[in-house]
Parts: sequence; C-alpha cells; structure tokens
Amino acid sequence: MSDDDGLDIPRTLDRLERAIEALATQVGAVGEKAGHHDALINQLATSLTKLAGTVSGSGSDDDAPTHSRAWLQIADAGAARELLADLVEWVEAVYLRYEGVQLPSCWLWHPPVIEELWALRNLHREAYTGRTATWTRAADWHDRYRPGVVKRAREAIGDCELSRHTRGSDRAPRPVAAPLAIHAEYVADACVIAGLPPEPTPQQVSQADQYEAEQQHRGAYA
Repeated sequence: MSDDDGLDIPRTLDRLERAIEALATQVGAVGEKAGHHDALINQLATSLTKLAGTVSGSGSDDDAPTHSRAWLQIADAGAARELLADLVEWVEAVYLRYEGVQLPSCWLWHPPVIEELWALRNLHREAYTGRTATWTRAADWHDRYRPGVVKRAREAIGDCELSRHTRGSDRAPRPVAAPLAIHAEYVADACVIAGLPPEPTPQQVSQADQYEAEQQHRGAYA
C-alpha cells in the first residue's frame, strides 16, 4: 500500500534491508581489518532503525503520545499535569480569543469539559500543524468543532461556580458508577442464552426505583 507521496513503503523497506545487509558484509570485512568491526556494525544498525522509521512515515509529530491520551481515562499524575499544562496554554492562546467562550472559575472541576476542550485542542493541532494540516481541516474546526464544543461546555457548566463543588453542595464530587452495574453478568448470560435481555426481577426493579428517586432528588433530570 502506498502513502500520500506514492511511495511503496513495504517494497522500499525490503530494498533498503537487502542493500544494508550487503553493506554490512562489506563493513564487516573492513572493520575486521581496522579493528572497529563491532562499533561499525552497531552504528549501521542504529542508522537502519532511524531510516526505517523515516521511510514508514507515520506522519505524527514529536508529541504524538501526549495528545493521544484521553483525560477521563488518564491514570498517571505526571501525564495528567502535562496534559493540563498543555491545555491551559492552548486555552489562553486560542480558545479564549473568541467571543462567547468565557469559562467560569470552576471549569477545571468539570472533567467532561476538560475532555471536550482537550479534543478540540488536538483537532486544532491536526488542522494547523504537521502533515495533517489542511485548509479543509481548519475550516471544519471553525465551522463545526469549535461551535459544538462551546455549546456543550456551556450546557455542562451552566450557572456553576467553584463554591458549588465543595462537600455537601449540589456539584460536589461523587463516585461515578453505572446504574445497576452489578447485574451486568446476569444480563450478559441471558443475552447469550436467549438472545434477549432478561425480564427484570423484583429486586432489580426496586433498585432501579431507588436510583431514579435519588437522581430526581439531586436534580439530575432538571
């Protein structure tokens, strides 16, 4: 399969490998006479690795591992600090330059908003930098992605402020759990055997009613 420049990568790599094998033989002979065989072979192996990476041309930039992360699934503290530092810098340099995009003081306390902004930040990177940059991507970022994130972030934050994230307040951090998740295996087994979800048991209905009442009390459906 060819890349964007019409280069047949597998065939090219095969030719390179065969050429370097032949060269290695010659270098080995010279190296033995000169007493530098091991050093020359190691240098050749390093060059081959770099050359293969260049020819394969993934098109990713230097910080690709950073922007492939998802904020809601990040587990490493160092990676989290790096991600937020990058995001804050971009929010100040780009996002907040537009009208109607003001962020409240508590925006960092809204994980879904961080995820939205992180996705938008990386779409901006793809649109304007590296081999992925095109004016079509830039136009999509302005016309589709940015307005969509602005709208969803505004809806997610609403009239929130930082004081509402303290303990006992309506936006205080709470453990996230999927409703009735303890019955996932029960449903999975029934679907495999009968091809349909099982009829809920009275206990499950009672648990569901309790969950719905708690959500109503918290105003989750307001």
